[in-house]
Amino acid sequence: MLLTRLGRFPEALRVYSAFAEHRLSSPELFAAIGLAALRMPLLPKDASADQQALLTSAGDATYKFMEGDQRAAQQAFNNLFERFPTARNAHYHYGTLLLAFGPEAAAPQFKKELEIAPNIQMHSFRSPGRF
Repeated sequence: MLLTRLGRFPEALRVYSAFAEHRLSSPELFAAIGLAALRMPLLPKDASADQQALLTSAGDATYKFMEGDQRAAQQAFNNLFERFPTARNAHYHYGTLLLAFGPEAAAPQFKKELEIAPNIQMHSFRSPGRF
């Protein structure tokens, strides 16, 4: 959580991947993963009540990806995008995960992120590495 609070999002996600590898989960963990995934430098207790559903949804989708369940992750990300169509960094995050499968897999997500937030400066499109 402190890595997320410090803005070290890829590092935080790598730490959280250990929970997925060992199949340990909780709603609180999903919210914490969601904060890192959406690049929100907050502690879970500092997130507003109206952000909780978004964070949990993003965290759940990311957790499924970390577990290696690509089909469930894709469905969870689609649900996230349907429920929160204007959530910033959601498509960017999914794109960074999809970079593991090549830039052509990730490009549509990066394009969608730019449609949602055309005036933001995108972070480098480096893969966060294997979880």
